[in-house]
Amino acid sequence: MTTLDEGVLRRELASLQAITDQFPKYLLTLDTLNSQANYDGIIKRNALDWLMN
Repeated sequence: MTTLDEGVLRRELASLQAITDQFPKYLLTLDTLNSQANYDGIIKRNALDWLMN
């Protein structure tokens, strides 16, 4: 999945923002651009990088 489209990014973030617990939240994508972003505590990571670490 890619979140380069602003509508897709908003849709994916909305579901994570609705969760009210204190656990870390990750948005895993195949994006290579802006792959280390942080959206109010939701960490966007490239899925391949995340798997390799």
